[in-house]
Amino acid sequence: MNLPRYLEGDRVVLLRPSFIEYEGDFPGFRLTDRGFSLSIANSQKWAEPVTLVLPGFREANHLRIRLASGIRAILNVIHLSTPDQGAFALSLELSEGASLTLTDLYLGTDASVQIVDRFAAMDRGSSLEIATGLIGGSRLTMKDEWDLVAEESRISADLLAIAGTKEQWKITQTTRHLAPETTSSTTNLLISAHDAVVNLAVSGHIGKGNHHSDCQQTNRGVILGEKGVISVEPQLLIDEYDVKAGHGCAIGQINPEELYYLQTRGLTESEAKRLIVAGYLSPLLNKITQPALARQVNRRINRKMKGADL
Repeated sequence: MNLPRYLEGDRVVLLRPSFIEYEGDFPGFRLTDRGFSLSIANSQKWAEPVTLVLPGFREANHLRIRLASGIRAILNVIHLSTPDQGAFALSLELSEGASLTLTDLYLGTDASVQIVDRFAAMDRGSSLEIATGLIGGSRLTMKDEWDLVAEESRISADLLAIAGTKEQWKITQTTRHLAPETTSSTTNLLISAHDAVVNLAVSGHIGKGNHHSDCQQTNRGVILGEKGVISVEPQLLIDEYDVKAGHGCAIGQINPEELYYLQTRGLTESEAKRLIVAGYLSPLLNKITQPALARQVNRRINRKMKGADL
């Protein structure tokens, strides 16, 4: 399998435009006219985490993942985008009682231009935990749509975006509570190094009659440079009384009070700043179970922030 060393393993699937290559027995894959489809209906075959690797595609590509009722699976999706990268779409369909833990990492070249659309439909009692790492790409446009279509469905979406020199990213997130007793939690951690621009629009919707639903948003951003920009537009659109909903947003330079506290404990200013930034990175890095991949992600992050105000 023609993979970078940090991605080699016996539970890795390589998805190319014309074929699928993997070691081991992973049923449910098939090629489609515009990409790939994966249907998971056997818990034993998917009891351990599996990594799906998508190299650069010039044409638009679509990955569809469907979990049958009661299935639990852990997946890592690694995108190795290229300068001539085509648009990418990810569709997730979780049947009743299904549970998916997904880590979605974008590790393309810094020169790549990416357009990404992601969609999830959640059936009754299903659960999606998705962690996204945006680390590569000069220009990126990402649109997420999460639909909680049946009672007791849940989604937890964590995103870490690290933009570097001259990079411009636009991210739109929409969570729709379309049934009673649904739960969503959205956490966005954004870093703008040097003169990067990151724009985020995040909205949560609870429609009339969808009582006992819970929609929560947390947005934090740190700017490492005089010319960096992070803008966040949080929205809650609530049309029902008997619900819980809330959002918070904090954007700016590193908090001087946090710096002062750490320096009183013996750290230099640079060490203190790096420790604070490491706190932003840890939620994503802790979800990467492969040591070689975690080291590669750390190297990419350090390179992107090299020379920033740290």
